[in-house]
Amino acid sequence: MSACIFVASNLPLEEHHPSKNFPIQIDLQNNTCFDGNADDNFFLETFQDVDVYTGKTHGVCLQWIYTDGRAKQLVDYLKNAVEQSGVVELWHVWLDDYYEFETRPFVHKQTMQIDSLTIDNIKEICQAQIWNSPDKQHPQRPSFYCLELTK
Repeated sequence: MSACIFVASNLPLEEHHPSKNFPIQIDLQNNTCFDGNADDNFFLETFQDVDVYTGKTHGVCLQWIYTDGRAKQLVDYLKNAVEQSGVVELWHVWLDDYYEFETRPFVHKQTMQIDSLTIDNIKEICQAQIWNSPDKQHPQRPSFYCLELTK
């Protein structure tokens, strides 16, 4: 399993693909990864399992390495999505579709108006720690993060 960042809505969401092919260069000796640094080098692709995490019916999964330029484009994307549907959610979760009661995720949810959204909000949710053990009674529970965006 792994972490996933996705956008959820009750209306279909547009996919996004880079304007050109940017090869990823992985250097195992230096433990680095380079993806071309172009601001449009990210993907938003249909996310089929959106209903496992939220009551929304449509989703797109974000695939990227964070940069401020890409976050700015995501802010613009989210503003357009909110204009269309009224409410969208930006989630950061651990991919799994079954949890026992004792291991169910702790959901941190925040609501904000889309006009207040900044790249700092995007950075915060994208860098949030899923396995930070926030619940002292149940330290094995993951944390999920949801930023609900409204008009």
